[in-house]
Amino acid sequence: MSKILLFDTDGTINSSTLSRKHTVHRINFRPIESIVQKDIRDNKAITTIYNSIRTNYSDFMMSFYGSGDFHHFTLFMLKYLAVKGKKFYLVMFDHHYDVGSFRLKHGNQMEYNFGSWMYSALHMPECQGVVLVGPPEGWLWSRFQHVPYLKKNFNLHVVGEFEEDKIKKYQDYLDLIPDDCDIYLTVDKDALLEEELVTDWDPGSLTVNELFTMTQILIDKFKKRIIGADVCGDPRHVVWYKNHELRDIRRDHLLFNQRFIKLFNEFLGD
Repeated sequence: MSKILLFDTDGTINSSTLSRKHTVHRINFRPIESIVQKDIRDNKAITTIYNSIRTNYSDFMMSFYGSGDFHHFTLFMLKYLAVKGKKFYLVMFDHHYDVGSFRLKHGNQMEYNFGSWMYSALHMPECQGVVLVGPPEGWLWSRFQHVPYLKKNFNLHVVGEFEEDKIKKYQDYLDLIPDDCDIYLTVDKDALLEEELVTDWDPGSLTVNELFTMTQILIDKFKKRIIGADVCGDPRHVVWYKNHELRDIRRDHLLFNQRFIKLFNEFLGD
């Protein structure tokens, strides 16, 4: 069974070019792309996604979701890990908090929404905490998104966009992760500088090398405790780009994805 899953939501990734070393299993969501993008309310679609994970589960899974419009697929992965009885710590690279905003009250509802799925993940009893790298930490906006509340009550640790020594603070937060839980890694490429990789969303401040250095630190520290990783952020909204720009941008994303896979070669087998 392949340990690399391509959730083909939008056609941004070609499974045949993703890896030359490892088999990639493509799961076709193109017929229901409009239903599963950004916010999923359709119960049949929810069941379809969940079952696709259940039937392809292995001891380590690497998943690609295409555009950041589908980052909420991570919540399905975490939900399945919880059903398997696994406690986990989430390590996340993203230029956004993905916790929603302007809530009148807090609760533990499941929100399969690309802008609030992490709020639901934090409320899962199996989630022991989150290390989030890359979002801005403006005073006003963080309060609109209830970030101080989440930091206080749910072990949310943030390495902000303008942190002077991101790697040092990141390592300090990794040291807080308890010994009795697994690690799940999720990457939205909008955490990166626009000069390094162009995505459909407003860019962050990380360099590609910083992100890969941090990922290698995670691998070296936790090794086989890492039970899954996923990537999103590939360019979907093609009308926003000129043809020659899109060709180069997609090449850069492919190279990023291939390099990310290579970091996990020992997890993926032959």
